[in-house]
Amino acid sequence: GFTLNLNETVSGVTYKFMVRGSGTIISNLTITGYKSSAMYLPSSAKDVTITDVTLDGNGATVGIDLAGATATIEGVKSSNHTNSGIRLRSDAKMTYKGRNEHTDDYKPLVIIKKDGTSGEVISITGDDEKQYTYIDTFVNGSATNQYFALAYVVKVGSYQELVDALKNPNTYITLIDNIELEGEIVIDKEMTFIKGEGFTIESKNHKFSVKNTQNVTIEDV
Repeated sequence: GFTLNLNETVSGVTYKFMVRGSGTIISNLTITGYKSSAMYLPSSAKDVTITDVTLDGNGATVGIDLAGATATIEGVKSSNHTNSGIRLRSDAKMTYKGRNEHTDDYKPLVIIKKDGTSGEVISITGDDEKQYTYIDTFVNGSATNQYFALAYVVKVGSYQELVDALKNPNTYITLIDNIELEGEIVIDKEMTFIKGEGFTIESKNHKFSVKNTQNVTIEDV
Protein backbone atom coordinates (compact mmCIF):
# COMPACT_ATOMS: atom_id res chain seq x y z
CA GLY A 1 0.00 0.00 0.00
CA PHE A 2 0.93 3.66 -0.32
CA THR A 3 1.79 6.19 2.40
CA LEU A 4 0.01 9.55 2.55
CA ASN A 5 1.98 12.23 4.43
CA LEU A 6 -0.37 15.12 5.26
CA ASN A 7 2.55 17.42 6.19
CA GLU A 8 0.47 19.17 8.84
CA THR A 9 3.02 21.10 10.89
CA VAL A 10 0.75 23.36 12.99
CA SER A 11 -1.65 22.05 15.61
CA GLY A 12 -5.28 22.96 15.10
CA VAL A 13 -8.44 21.86 13.37
CA THR A 14 -7.40 21.78 9.73
CA TYR A 15 -8.88 18.46 8.53
CA LYS A 16 -6.45 18.00 5.66
CA PHE A 17 -7.95 14.61 4.77
CA MET A 18 -11.75 15.00 4.74
CA VAL A 19 -14.08 12.30 3.41
CA ARG A 20 -17.41 13.86 2.39
CA GLY A 21 -18.90 11.47 -0.14
CA SER A 22 -21.14 8.50 0.57
CA GLY A 23 -20.03 5.04 -0.46
CA THR A 24 -16.32 5.98 -0.34
CA ILE A 25 -13.87 3.09 0.06
CA ILE A 26 -10.44 3.68 1.63
CA SER A 27 -8.14 0.68 1.71
CA ASN A 28 -4.51 -0.39 2.10
CA LEU A 29 -3.16 3.03 3.10
CA THR A 30 -0.79 4.44 5.73
CA ILE A 31 -1.40 8.03 6.91
CA THR A 32 1.30 10.08 8.65
CA GLY A 33 2.24 13.70 9.27
CA TYR A 34 -0.97 15.02 10.84
CA LYS A 35 -1.67 17.00 14.00
CA SER A 36 -5.46 17.08 14.36
CA SER A 37 -6.82 13.93 12.71
CA ALA A 38 -5.70 11.51 10.04
CA MET A 39 -9.20 11.23 8.62
CA TYR A 40 -12.27 13.44 9.23
CA LEU A 41 -15.73 12.27 8.16
CA PRO A 42 -18.63 14.74 8.53
CA SER A 43 -22.34 13.87 8.42
CA SER A 44 -22.43 13.85 4.61
CA ALA A 45 -20.23 10.74 4.58
CA LYS A 46 -22.51 7.69 4.72
CA ASP A 47 -21.71 4.01 4.18
CA VAL A 48 -17.95 4.63 4.08
CA THR A 49 -15.66 1.58 4.20
CA ILE A 50 -12.20 1.85 5.80
CA THR A 51 -10.08 -1.29 5.49
CA ASP A 52 -6.43 -2.10 6.30
CA VAL A 53 -5.47 1.48 7.13
CA THR A 54 -2.51 2.36 9.39
CA LEU A 55 -2.68 5.63 11.32
CA ASP A 56 0.70 6.76 12.65
CA GLY A 57 -0.31 9.51 15.08
CA ASN A 58 3.08 10.47 16.53
CA GLY A 59 1.32 12.64 19.13
CA ALA A 60 -1.61 13.79 16.95
CA THR A 61 -5.05 14.18 18.50
CA VAL A 62 -7.26 11.61 16.73
CA GLY A 63 -6.89 8.88 14.14
CA ILE A 64 -10.37 8.55 12.59
CA ASP A 65 -12.88 11.28 13.50
CA LEU A 66 -16.48 10.30 12.70
CA ALA A 67 -18.47 13.52 13.12
CA GLY A 68 -21.92 12.31 12.11
CA ALA A 69 -20.69 9.83 9.51
CA THR A 70 -21.54 6.14 9.21
CA ALA A 71 -18.63 3.82 8.49
CA THR A 72 -17.54 0.21 8.47
CA ILE A 73 -14.01 -0.18 9.83
CA GLU A 74 -11.85 -3.28 9.49
CA GLY A 75 -8.19 -3.96 10.18
CA VAL A 76 -7.26 -0.45 11.35
CA LYS A 77 -3.87 -0.10 13.06
CA SER A 78 -3.79 3.06 15.15
CA SER A 79 -0.94 4.36 17.29
CA ASN A 80 0.18 7.31 19.42
CA HIS A 81 -2.89 9.58 19.57
CA THR A 82 -3.40 11.91 22.52
CA ASN A 83 -7.21 11.69 22.49
CA SER A 84 -8.21 8.49 20.73
CA GLY A 85 -7.61 6.17 17.83
CA ILE A 86 -11.28 6.45 16.81
CA ARG A 87 -13.70 9.18 17.89
CA LEU A 88 -17.48 9.21 17.35
CA ARG A 89 -19.73 12.26 17.75
CA SER A 90 -22.83 13.94 16.29
CA ASP A 91 -24.93 10.87 15.43
CA ALA A 92 -21.96 8.89 14.17
CA LYS A 93 -22.34 5.14 13.67
CA MET A 94 -19.47 2.66 13.39
CA THR A 95 -19.58 -0.99 12.45
CA TYR A 96 -16.32 -2.87 12.91
CA LYS A 97 -15.23 -6.19 11.47
CA GLY A 98 -12.44 -8.44 12.65
CA ARG A 99 -9.94 -6.90 15.07
CA ASN A 100 -8.50 -3.42 15.09
CA GLU A 101 -5.15 -2.67 16.75
CA HIS A 102 -4.40 0.23 19.08
CA THR A 103 -0.88 0.93 20.32
CA ASP A 104 -0.22 3.79 22.77
CA ASP A 105 -3.47 5.59 21.94
CA TYR A 106 -4.62 7.49 25.05
CA LYS A 107 -7.98 5.78 24.54
CA PRO A 108 -8.72 3.38 21.67
CA LEU A 109 -12.27 4.67 21.29
CA VAL A 110 -14.04 7.82 22.54
CA ILE A 111 -17.71 8.71 22.13
CA ILE A 112 -18.63 12.36 22.68
CA LYS A 113 -22.23 13.32 23.42
CA LYS A 114 -23.30 16.94 23.79
CA ASP A 115 -25.82 17.77 26.50
CA GLY A 116 -29.11 19.01 25.11
CA THR A 117 -28.62 17.49 21.68
CA SER A 118 -32.08 16.33 20.67
CA GLY A 119 -32.34 12.74 19.52
CA GLU A 120 -28.59 12.20 19.21
CA VAL A 121 -27.81 8.55 18.56
CA ILE A 122 -24.26 7.24 18.49
CA SER A 123 -23.69 3.51 18.06
CA ILE A 124 -20.97 0.92 17.67
CA THR A 125 -21.64 -2.62 16.51
CA GLY A 126 -19.38 -5.37 15.29
CA ASP A 127 -18.53 -9.01 14.67
CA ASP A 128 -17.12 -9.23 18.19
CA GLU A 129 -19.32 -7.15 20.47
CA LYS A 130 -16.69 -7.24 23.21
CA GLN A 131 -13.86 -5.74 21.16
CA TYR A 132 -14.39 -2.31 22.74
CA THR A 133 -15.38 -2.22 26.40
CA TYR A 134 -16.65 0.82 28.28
CA ILE A 135 -14.32 1.94 31.08
CA ASP A 136 -15.08 5.51 32.16
CA THR A 137 -16.98 8.78 31.59
CA PHE A 138 -15.51 12.27 31.72
CA VAL A 139 -17.66 15.42 31.60
CA ASN A 140 -16.03 18.38 29.88
CA GLY A 141 -18.36 21.39 29.90
CA SER A 142 -21.41 20.50 27.85
CA ALA A 143 -19.83 17.35 26.45
CA THR A 144 -19.87 13.89 27.98
CA ASN A 145 -16.89 11.75 26.92
CA GLN A 146 -17.30 8.01 27.14
CA TYR A 147 -14.01 6.12 27.10
CA PHE A 148 -13.62 2.60 25.72
CA ALA A 149 -10.65 0.27 26.01
CA LEU A 150 -9.68 -2.45 23.57
CA ALA A 151 -10.69 -5.75 25.09
CA TYR A 152 -8.64 -8.92 24.85
CA VAL A 153 -10.87 -11.83 23.80
CA VAL A 154 -9.33 -15.27 24.34
CA LYS A 155 -10.34 -18.91 24.56
CA VAL A 156 -8.49 -21.07 27.08
CA GLY A 157 -8.34 -24.81 27.65
CA SER A 158 -5.42 -25.25 30.05
CA TYR A 159 -4.07 -23.89 33.32
CA GLN A 160 -1.20 -22.02 31.66
CA GLU A 161 -3.49 -20.46 29.04
CA LEU A 162 -5.71 -19.21 31.86
CA VAL A 163 -2.72 -17.77 33.74
CA ASP A 164 -1.51 -15.96 30.61
CA ALA A 165 -4.97 -14.58 29.82
CA LEU A 166 -5.35 -13.13 33.33
CA LYS A 167 -2.25 -10.95 32.92
CA ASN A 168 -4.21 -8.36 30.94
CA PRO A 169 -7.05 -6.03 32.02
CA ASN A 170 -10.24 -5.77 29.97
CA THR A 171 -10.18 -9.47 29.14
CA TYR A 172 -13.04 -11.75 28.06
CA ILE A 173 -12.10 -15.38 28.68
CA THR A 174 -14.12 -18.33 27.41
CA LEU A 175 -13.33 -21.85 28.57
CA ILE A 176 -13.09 -24.51 25.89
CA ASP A 177 -12.16 -27.40 28.20
CA ASN A 178 -12.11 -28.39 31.86
CA ILE A 179 -9.12 -26.94 33.72
CA GLU A 180 -7.26 -28.33 36.74
CA LEU A 181 -5.28 -25.72 38.67
CA GLU A 182 -1.56 -26.38 39.03
CA GLY A 183 -0.99 -23.37 41.27
CA GLU A 184 -2.77 -20.38 42.80
CA ILE A 185 -4.92 -18.21 40.53
CA VAL A 186 -5.22 -14.53 41.42
CA ILE A 187 -7.47 -12.15 39.45
CA ASP A 188 -6.13 -8.63 40.05
CA LYS A 189 -6.89 -6.87 36.76
CA GLU A 190 -9.98 -4.74 36.16
CA MET A 191 -12.74 -5.75 33.76
CA THR A 192 -12.10 -9.49 33.79
CA PHE A 193 -14.89 -11.74 32.49
CA ILE A 194 -14.73 -15.54 32.58
CA LYS A 195 -17.45 -17.53 30.85
CA GLY A 196 -17.36 -21.24 31.62
CA GLU A 197 -19.62 -22.53 28.83
CA GLY A 198 -20.40 -25.43 31.19
CA PHE A 199 -16.75 -26.44 31.71
CA THR A 200 -15.20 -26.63 35.18
CA ILE A 201 -12.20 -25.19 36.98
CA GLU A 202 -11.03 -27.72 39.57
CA SER A 203 -8.94 -26.17 42.34
CA LYS A 204 -6.93 -29.24 43.33
CA ASN A 205 -6.41 -27.52 46.72
CA HIS A 206 -5.01 -24.37 45.06
CA LYS A 207 -6.50 -20.95 45.83
CA PHE A 208 -8.64 -19.07 43.31
CA SER A 209 -9.03 -15.48 44.50
CA VAL A 210 -9.96 -11.95 43.42
CA LYS A 211 -7.83 -9.13 44.86
CA ASN A 212 -7.84 -5.33 44.68
CA THR A 213 -9.79 -4.98 41.48
CA GLN A 214 -13.23 -4.10 40.10
CA ASN A 215 -15.74 -5.47 37.63
CA VAL A 216 -14.90 -9.15 37.73
CA THR A 217 -17.57 -11.51 36.38
CA ILE A 218 -17.45 -15.31 36.46
CA GLU A 219 -20.41 -17.20 35.06
CA ASP A 220 -21.48 -20.69 33.96
CA VAL A 221 -18.48 -22.41 35.58
